[in-house]
Amino acid sequence: RGSEVGLVGESDVFATLPDGTWCSASVELSEVYLQGSRDAISVELDVEEVVLGLSSDSGFTLAGGLHTLWQIGPPGLLDEIAADARDDVFVDAEHELYSEVLWALEERSAVYEDLDQDGLISDSDEAAGTLATGVERDAEVSEADGDTGVDLDGGGGCGRSKAAGLFWLPLLFGLRRRR
Repeated sequence: RGSEVGLVGESDVFATLPDGTWCSASVELSEVYLQGSRDAISVELDVEEVVLGLSSDSGFTLAGGLHTLWQIGPPGLLDEIAADARDDVFVDAEHELYSEVLWALEERSAVYEDLDQDGLISDSDEAAGTLATGVERDAEVSEADGDTGVDLDGGGGCGRSKAAGLFWLPLLFGLRRRR
């Protein structure tokens, strides 16, 4: 089932998913525009379409009343882009960093439970860990813990590896940018 949700400006629209335990999900975003700044350097991303692929080794359970926060790309992505820049940066399909930015959005995103229901990823939300992550983000965390990030067992949970095929729960969200 797909739905379109405008996430710029005030909105009382929320995307809901069927209750249950899910091994993976994908979120298709179109017309994504992100903006931020670091050390007086403005960074803008204009992405036509991106698919966030998220999964969990043990699965994540969605039930009535659960509030989630979807982190698009890794923390500090705009900071990484601005780190070596001397002038404002505008990344679109023509920019040399576009494919790297698209990869980071698709493979390094995450979902958290919003424990305090404040709409922000707080320290307590982060400390509780992610419900699901992109494959490369999971691998980064596993490598930091001394794990390879590859789970070929597949028993007792969702089990995943970079090479494993994933079943996707399709969602369609639309972001509209102000012009």
